[in-house]
Amino acid sequence: MAEARDGGISGHETGMSVPVAGIGASAGGIRALQSFFEALPPRVGVAFVVVVHLDPNHASELASVLSKHTQMRVEQVHGR
Repeated sequence: MAEARDGGISGHETGMSVPVAGIGASAGGIRALQSFFEALPPRVGVAFVVVVHLDPNHASELASVLSKHTQMRVEQVHGR
């Protein structure tokens, strides 16, 4: 089982069902995403999938940026 940064166990590892919320933004929405995640408690009970439109020729640093604004585990999805 993987332990989240706040010490909790994620739903995937326990076999529990976890609601998923999708959030989309352009590159200009990153500050709003930072504010959103800062305002959330560390154990909100929802998995967030964040999709941001960025230049495809540059590597995304979004996971690193957002991880500084939340205690939730943040992971970058790879692949297509």
